[in-house]
Amino acid sequence: MSAASPGSSPRGQEPFPAEPGPAEPREEVPGGAVDVHAHFVAPAVLQELRRNGQAYGIRVEEGERGPVLHFPRTASRPFFAAMTDLDRRLEEMDRQRVAFALLSTWVDIFGYDLDGEEAVRYCRLVNNALAEAVRSRPDRLAALATVPAAHPAAARELERAVLQLGMRGLFLGTNILGRNLDDPLLEPLWQAAEGLDVPVVLHPVNTPARERLASYYLGNLIGNPLETTVAAASLILGGVLDRYPGLRVVLLHGGGYFPWAVGRLDHGYRVRPETRARAARTPGEYVKRFHYDTVVYDRRILAALAGVVGWERILLGSDCPFDMQLPEPVRFVRESVQDPEDFERVCRKNAAAIFGLAGR
Repeated sequence: MSAASPGSSPRGQEPFPAEPGPAEPREEVPGGAVDVHAHFVAPAVLQELRRNGQAYGIRVEEGERGPVLHFPRTASRPFFAAMTDLDRRLEEMDRQRVAFALLSTWVDIFGYDLDGEEAVRYCRLVNNALAEAVRSRPDRLAALATVPAAHPAAARELERAVLQLGMRGLFLGTNILGRNLDDPLLEPLWQAAEGLDVPVVLHPVNTPARERLASYYLGNLIGNPLETTVAAASLILGGVLDRYPGLRVVLLHGGGYFPWAVGRLDHGYRVRPETRARAARTPGEYVKRFHYDTVVYDRRILAALAGVVGWERILLGSDCPFDMQLPEPVRFVRESVQDPEDFERVCRKNAAAIFGLAGR
């Protein structure tokens, strides 16, 4: 889910489908399905910010719908119970037939607009608390790190989170305070991710055309896929994927519009010199440099995505605990995939390989 924008619907932060069905056995997928797109904030983060928010440059406002975090230039939507309740998360995973989840923070609280050492201190708090939470259930959970992306210490925090906390990758916004992902600011972060051999999972944030997309929840429905498309194109045309050939990137929400835009991007590459300034090859030649999750909602779209990138590039995702989540992600894949081997790749093997989940 993206951070709140003017006119956004309050339903954008409601948890879980109403009246969920009974939990079913998890072993539909041999070894257990792995969800790479699930959000969670450890309760310790809110507890610390309530006590000492000024040390992080954050103010906590207690509201009727839940606490809101106020950053220097942005604010979260209200927190809701499912975002911070680990037991409830595990119950929902059982209902979804998900055996293992990679938990990432909520994009509303990235805190990219924090200044200086406050940004570093805050990301350390979020990462430490999330790492501690998943350590309580290592059989079911692992975590992705967040970093102070606009701060020079971002690469150091990723290294600390991976090497000391055991986090499995980087969870990053599709732009950093309006800067596209080919901005020189991020070069040390790409170098660190490649050197650590951990994937970067990109989630839409600060989506474009907010005024025009303010109605009908279009900021999420259209803005999120558009934002992911801009991020993917920036990594390609900005030469990032050429400079870091070992960098692995996961595009959530099925890659947004990017898989369907490669023909137009390729044509532009051939006829417009500015598109060839940094990228070594046509955009379509990079389509398999990315991985993509299954949060596309329509079986025809998932099958078409596989036709473009191959089932080996697709990972199970849910977007839990929001109302935009896939309610039954494993069933969605099972009803979309013909070959049992492809089904197991999408639900388990692909994630186990790129996130280093030994034994899964």
